[in-house]
Amino acid sequence: MLVLNKIPDVLRPERYEVMAEIKCLEDGLEALKKEDDELIKKFQALINRKSDLCDFVISARKEEDEANGYYNEYVSLIRNANELARRKDVKALEQLSSSQVDKFMRRWNDNQSFRTTYEKALLWSLHYRELSKDGRIKNEDEEPIIENGEIHKQFLHLISNYLTLFMVLDERNKMLR
Repeated sequence: MLVLNKIPDVLRPERYEVMAEIKCLEDGLEALKKEDDELIKKFQALINRKSDLCDFVISARKEEDEANGYYNEYVSLIRNANELARRKDVKALEQLSSSQVDKFMRRWNDNQSFRTTYEKALLWSLHYRELSKDGRIKNEDEEPIIENGEIHKQFLHLISNYLTLFMVLDERNKMLR
C-alpha cells in the first residue's frame, strides 16, 4: 500500500479506474465461484439420484428374475401335471400334488417373509377381483381389504420412482449433447 500512496497525482485517476476494474473482476470471479458451487451441488445431487436409480433398477431386475424363475417353475410343474394326466397316472399326480403342498407348507412355516409376501400378493389379487379375504364374493357392506390410502401410497411411490428415472435420463442426455 505504501507504493500506491506514492503514485503521482497525474496517475491517480488511472489508478482508480484500474482499481475499479480489479474490483469488478473480483466480483465476477466471486459470482463464478458461487455458480460453480451451485453446479457442483446439483451435479452431486444427480449422482446421488443416479445411484438410487441404479439400486432401484437392480432390485427391479432381481425381482423380475425371481418372478421369471417362479413362472418357469410353474410352467414346468403344469407341463409335468398335464403329461401325467394325459398318461392317466393318478398315483404320480397324487405324489406331485402332495410334494407341492409339502413344499409350500415348509416355506410357509419356515419363512416369515414368505408368509408376508404371499399374504400381501394374495390381498392385492383378492382386492382387484373384488373378493373377500377368504376368497368368496364380497358382500356390498364389506370393507375393502386394502385401504385406498395404501393403494395410492404404493402407486405414488411407483410413479415417483419412474419420474426420477426419467429425469435422470433426461439430464444425462442433456450432458451428452
